[in-house]
Amino acid sequence: MRRACLYLCILVWLAVLLFTGCQYSESKASVAMPIIRSHLAVPAFQAGVFKNLPQPVHRKEEVTVSFVGDIMVHYAQLRRAYDYKSGTFDFSGSFKYVKNTLQSADYAIGNLETTFGMPESSRVINEETGFAGYSGFPCFNTPESMADALALAGFDFMATANNHALDTGDAGMKNTLKVLDEKGIRHTGTFFGERAPFELVEVKGVTLAIVNYTYGTNGFTLESAGDLSINTLNMYSEENVEMLLEDVASAKLSGADAVIVFLHWGNEYQDQPEHYYQVPLGNAILDAGADVIIGSHPHVLQPIVIPADGTGDLIAYSLGNFLSSQTNLVLYGGAATDTGAILTLSFETVDGEYSGLKGYYLLPTVVTRRSDDVCVLPVSGNTAASEVLEKMVGTDIQADIAGSPFGAYFEVNNRSNDQEK
Repeated sequence: MRRACLYLCILVWLAVLLFTGCQYSESKASVAMPIIRSHLAVPAFQAGVFKNLPQPVHRKEEVTVSFVGDIMVHYAQLRRAYDYKSGTFDFSGSFKYVKNTLQSADYAIGNLETTFGMPESSRVINEETGFAGYSGFPCFNTPESMADALALAGFDFMATANNHALDTGDAGMKNTLKVLDEKGIRHTGTFFGERAPFELVEVKGVTLAIVNYTYGTNGFTLESAGDLSINTLNMYSEENVEMLLEDVASAKLSGADAVIVFLHWGNEYQDQPEHYYQVPLGNAILDAGADVIIGSHPHVLQPIVIPADGTGDLIAYSLGNFLSSQTNLVLYGGAATDTGAILTLSFETVDGEYSGLKGYYLLPTVVTRRSDDVCVLPVSGNTAASEVLEKMVGTDIQADIAGSPFGAYFEVNNRSNDQEK
């Protein structure tokens, strides 16, 4: 009997223990978990802990590319650059007052409107404009030491398609490209070997596709088919214009961030673009995919135009003469052939990605002839600079060119890189 009572007490105790254990476990599962969720989630967000966290800082970087107009060498420059003792030419003084601007840019591009042919190789020899085997107008043949001066000044790239590209024939054109290669100056527009529709250049993470064409070559043609070629519009023939537009479209499809067309076009000594063929051609080039058109050939400054469609495109119809010995040609309407400008485009990257063309700088220049050299001078006076810039940008401005080596700054409306044209 005692043993039976003992077994009964044990069973009752185990039942109570089992019941209370299950109740504790169920309570723990149903009560404790909401408390945990409440503690970790609700009060934190309700208190706005994450609302005032610092926003990420984007890294913006400016990429500058400078452009200049016609680079020519006339008799006055040949004579002043010549050293009678050594029988050599030194053109290094030509750019000494503007090299700071050119070297401050991330990249510098010019229009080489001469050739580096050998002595006595000009197609037309003019005794009045020739000197020591080389020549100025009408067929330019310049000593190779000019290429040294260009490299020392800070030029990285030359457009070589212009109406004087064949002034020293096939051999002169071929030697011009050879000399530029030796000096480390890249180029496009004329070719020895396979013709390239565009040249890709990377500048601080921004990829530029550069296309270069000339309206013609003063009636000269390549003497043999061979491996030489030149990008010419052949006086704006429909077939050649179509080839230019196809090259621009190909450059756009290459994945380049910006397509730049360096075009030798327009009417000489006129301060406005020609509206019958030049303005429509410029618009067609933009429609084909170009972002920027840089013009040369008129030898005088012409307007810079930003289309009103908000695309951020830019046309500089002519940057005038950068270096030459042309005087102010009153007979041709009083155009200032001794005046030019350094146009510096300001591209932007954000966190290493291309963002677009944000603006441009303009620094007016003037060529001066002294007893020992012919050189390019920046126009440093704000009043004088304003007069030049007003003609180019079409607005009444007061230029402040002292704050930057690139001159006065102008903003443009830009589109993002992935927007359609």
